[in-house]
Amino acid sequence: MNDGKIGKTVFICLILCVSMASAASAAYPYGPKVSPQKNVEIVDLIVSPTTPILDEPIDIIVIVRNNGKSSENVRVVIKSEWWETLEGEEKIRTEDAESHQKVIRNLKRQEIIKTFDNVSLTPGESRSVKCRYTPRYNPRDNDIIKKKDKSYMISARVTSDQTSRFDLMSKSITVVSEPPGHDLLISGVCDERGRTFYNDEHGNPFNAIKMVEGEAKAICVMVANGSRVFYEDAVVSVKMGGKKGGILGANTVKIGAKEVGAVTISLDTEAINPGTYELYVEVKPVKGEVNLVNNSTIKTLIVEEKQNRRMKR
Repeated sequence: MNDGKIGKTVFICLILCVSMASAASAAYPYGPKVSPQKNVEIVDLIVSPTTPILDEPIDIIVIVRNNGKSSENVRVVIKSEWWETLEGEEKIRTEDAESHQKVIRNLKRQEIIKTFDNVSLTPGESRSVKCRYTPRYNPRDNDIIKKKDKSYMISARVTSDQTSRFDLMSKSITVVSEPPGHDLLISGVCDERGRTFYNDEHGNPFNAIKMVEGEAKAICVMVANGSRVFYEDAVVSVKMGGKKGGILGANTVKIGAKEVGAVTISLDTEAINPGTYELYVEVKPVKGEVNLVNNSTIKTLIVEEKQNRRMKR
């Protein structure tokens, strides 16, 4: 009886083992799983410049490494992908007649930039391959589309000739239609409370900054950085009496790309008599700045008498 039970138990175990093996074969019909270790690896994908300009070449560098214990001959394929906008016409049929309507389609395009065959790597060795690529717009694109920035996906794939191992890396770039420029501009001027409008003696609002003679007062100058690439050091000054007038105050601020910075400037009117003056607010042009029209603005400064002086009169 004991021998029969043992035999039955062994038979059941054999059936279970066969079932597990069959399940494993069903789960992995192409053999065992490949080890996650990368024998060939893309260490880095470098695109220079980082903000390319339309119709100007860019450099693409791919650094590959052999992490295995034997020599490898690898293949490196560099490719670009982008979306293309196409305009056309489409027929519309109705019960009475046919008509045409304008349609815009977005199509995904891709192009193999360069293929490097038989890149030889000894164990632990790293090598770089380099090529040039010029992003272009389709000649069929209209002027409105050409003026817009365009996104490209640059990808690199390295494949081993000896094994099925591979590695992939991609990088997104934005191609601009014109070179990135420098542009600082004055976007607003107000007092320390954020006020810019007051009422005159007739109750009409007007744009001015009010101060009392002999007292210092802070004003806030808002400076916008129109560049989409560069950080800028903005130097702001306030002069009385126009561009060539004396400086009442100045300050600096660092502003990131497409950001607005607030510059606080303390104005000292100790030597200024009561009256109405012209304030010239300016942000100093930075190197390479072309548009200088918006670098300055003119405000009205009203210096009022002290109350004790009014009472003596």
